[in-house]
Amino acid sequence: MKNPILRNNFACFSAMFLWAIGFPAVEVLLESWGSLTLVFLRFFITAIILFPFWFVIEGAKAFKNLPLSRALSIGFFGWGIGAILFLIGQKFSDPVTPTICAAMMPIFGAIIEVIFDKRQLKLNLIIGILFAIIGGYLATGVNISDGRFGLGAIICII
Repeated sequence: MKNPILRNNFACFSAMFLWAIGFPAVEVLLESWGSLTLVFLRFFITAIILFPFWFVIEGAKAFKNLPLSRALSIGFFGWGIGAILFLIGQKFSDPVTPTICAAMMPIFGAIIEVIFDKRQLKLNLIIGILFAIIGGYLATGVNISDGRFGLGAIICII
């Protein structure tokens, strides 16, 4: 693809799609494996696949200039704890709930960009975020009249 915006969006879509389809498989594995083991194996397999691609695309220079402590802290708090909460949330719910919450992650990415990167908050972005949140809320099987939904959904959203 020549268009970098289209290529980058397709890469993000593919990553989210591949990650989300793993939730039904995790449902079966959670019956006999622990959450931490599954999180470790998911990230280990991902690293084995992504590091060679990264090296080919960016070269050895990217590894030399890597801010390792910042990367590890972001990985621990942003990915590690989040992945564990998704699996714990799935234990208390079903594989659909964390998948929907995972699909809502780009919404929170946009919110973070507005807060930290000073991205312009336009009406179409606000409407898109609201529709995505409402759609995710409805898809998790919540009851709008009383605003209740399961503990698993709350854990996944956290």
